[in-house]
Amino acid sequence: MIPNQYEIEIPLLKCLEELGGKGKPKEIYSRIGKFFPNLTEADRAETVSSGGNKWTNRVQWARQALVNRDEMTSPEYGVWEITPKGRSRPEMATAASGAPNRGAGEASTQQNALLW
Repeated sequence: MIPNQYEIEIPLLKCLEELGGKGKPKEIYSRIGKFFPNLTEADRAETVSSGGNKWTNRVQWARQALVNRDEMTSPEYGVWEITPKGRSRPEMATAASGAPNRGAGEASTQQNALLW
């Protein structure tokens, strides 16, 4: 099952951190999957009604949500970059420490569900 948009946000920010703060979408798509070990090849091959890839579409929507909150930016065409606000996101500190982040996304996931 493909993770929801909110579940992709922190791994997306972490991928950017691993890439030195910015990267190209193709690099990110190939790296972000490691954060979702239950993501199957069938999930990765699933398409949306327009014919596009559902997994990359979901990553793109997560990116757009982060851009809207100034946690990511695009300094040039085809480049995604984490911002200082994205680096200071509380979940990033929790994820970096290895401590579990139980429940932190539940309220926001519910809020995002209301938006969609």
